[in-house]
Amino acid sequence: MRGFTKKIASVVLALTLVIGLATSASAAVWDGYFGANDGSFWEGATGTMGTNTAKAFTARMTSVGWGGVWGCQVKRPYSFVKGKTYVLSFNAKSTKANKYIYVKMAKGLKNAPYTTTNFAKGFWVKLPKGKTVKVNEVFKAADLGDMISFGLGGEAGDRDGSDEDAAVRYGIFEKQFKLKRNQLGTLDCDGDFSSVTDISVTDFSLTTAATKVKFSAKAKGKKKVKVTLKKAAGIKTFEIKVGKVKKKTTKTKITIKAKKKGKQKVQVRGISADKAYKTKWASKKVKVK
Repeated sequence: MRGFTKKIASVVLALTLVIGLATSASAAVWDGYFGANDGSFWEGATGTMGTNTAKAFTARMTSVGWGGVWGCQVKRPYSFVKGKTYVLSFNAKSTKANKYIYVKMAKGLKNAPYTTTNFAKGFWVKLPKGKTVKVNEVFKAADLGDMISFGLGGEAGDRDGSDEDAAVRYGIFEKQFKLKRNQLGTLDCDGDFSSVTDISVTDFSLTTAATKVKFSAKAKGKKKVKVTLKKAAGIKTFEIKVGKVKKKTTKTKITIKAKKKGKQKVQVRGISADKAYKTKWASKKVKVK
């Protein structure tokens, strides 16, 4: 009887652990805010959070509101170090409205995403109705930060007297799209701020960018060197030097003909898609036959 009781206790403990792990795995990662839900920010958005995992979220807005992007916020903690380079990638979609959303990385966003203190990076994403947009942003943090926040609310471009960061985010909008801020009033949701839409973000990834590219190089045939490259965060193109011979490729394998035999220095660096970021050179020596 005692042995049977121990078995029952073991089964109960195992079930408790499984349930506990399942609960932990399903815990919300993103903090969602809909300003008009409780009446505290009546011009904000109304809605609820749907999917909420480490790699995805959905904000189901029953009205986008007209209180600016921060009328609906979805955010999570992340530490940014000034001067460090990061790679942010995700897919985004707005189901029923043409939408402009704002992504901001800074310090102090938890309670006040509209501030300008310790601004690491900010940019806009244009979401045509029903279409998935792929985002891959490689950037150097302009300052330290502790949060990434997606501003999803209805934006008319008129929050200068209300939001501390309005001038900054509108300046970014004008530079990014070559448009005036007041055009947001007709572009965002086509000017209909009672619009209903789900905004989803999937395949979310935020990592530090590679500082060097890992690779291998070996002689292959007469005066040829085979270079095998490892994919790296934020890197689109590889630049390769074999002695004085230079090549660029987006593939992970390439064979290059050297100018002469003997020991040759093989150098590799990675370049981001927008060519704004380049890794340091990594090098090895190969004896060319």
